[in-house]
Amino acid sequence: MKKLIIIALLLFAGNLLNAQVGIGTITPGNTLEINSSTTGESGLRFTQLNSNSAAVSNTPAKVLGLNTAGDVVFTALYPQVVSVNTTLDANTPANTTLTLGEIQFRTDKTSPGITGNIQVRSSSASTLAVTIFGHEEYNTGTNNYTAVSAVLNDNLGAFTTFFAGGLNLNELLVYRIVTVGGGIYRITLFNRNDTDIYLVGEKLK
Repeated sequence: MKKLIIIALLLFAGNLLNAQVGIGTITPGNTLEINSSTTGESGLRFTQLNSNSAAVSNTPAKVLGLNTAGDVVFTALYPQVVSVNTTLDANTPANTTLTLGEIQFRTDKTSPGITGNIQVRSSSASTLAVTIFGHEEYNTGTNNYTAVSAVLNDNLGAFTTFFAGGLNLNELLVYRIVTVGGGIYRITLFNRNDTDIYLVGEKLK
C-alpha cells in the first residue's frame, strides 16, 4: 500500500513539473484533465454560472465545445455566412472564390441573363465526398432533392460543377450540400432586378 502511495505521489509530482494536473486520473493528457468516472458527465461545475445567468453579447459569436478527445475548444456558432456581389468570374478564382468551412465555392456567372455554373471543391488539400445534394429554383417552381453522389476536388484541383443554365429576373437558386463528415451547407445564387448577381454561402452545421 505504501508503495502505491509513493508511486502516486511521484506521478503527481511529475505531472506538476510537466504543468499537467489530473483530477480522477494520474495520466492527464492536457494541462488539466478531469475524469468524472461517469460516462456523459464532465465532472465540472461553475457555482456562479448556470443556465439562469445573463448572456453576454459577443461579436462574432463563439462558444466552447468539445473535440473527439474531450478537449474544450473554441468554436463558431452556426450559421456562418460569406458572400460576394457582382463581377463574378471563375477565370480569376483568387478574386471570386469563397471559403466556408470544408468547402470553397464560386460562380462563373458574370452578369444576369448569361448561362453560369456554381462550382464547389474541398478547401483543404484532400478530396471531400458529398453525400446529399439538392436544389430549389424560386420563380420557376423547380424542386430537386434527388441524392447525388460527388467527390469535391482538393484545393489544388478543379471545381465540381453542380448547375448549368440561365438565371431569370429575380430568380433565386438554393443548393444544399451535406458532406461525408456531416457538414451542412446552403449556397444561394440570386439575380436581383437583372442588375446584380449575389452569391451567398452558409454553413449550417
